[in-house]
Amino acid sequence: SYASNGVELVKQALAKGVDKDVTLFYKGGGAFQLTVKATDFKVAEKILDKALTAILDFAKKNKLEAEFKRVEMEN
Repeated sequence: SYASNGVELVKQALAKGVDKDVTLFYKGGGAFQLTVKATDFKVAEKILDKALTAILDFAKKNKLEAEFKRVEMEN
């Protein structure tokens, strides 16, 4: 965001997606990583979808640039 309160808007957007099952990490260069903990894949997908919808909707309403890239992690 180029808004004067852009940093606060980004913080607010990211906070919309974080809860007890979703953690957020700053990777640097304006990139963040969401990690979802769940009992199975379908539950994880629902949790992720809810978090992403909240973040991306807030970003769109506040004219923030946001995108999602899936990165599969191996155990």
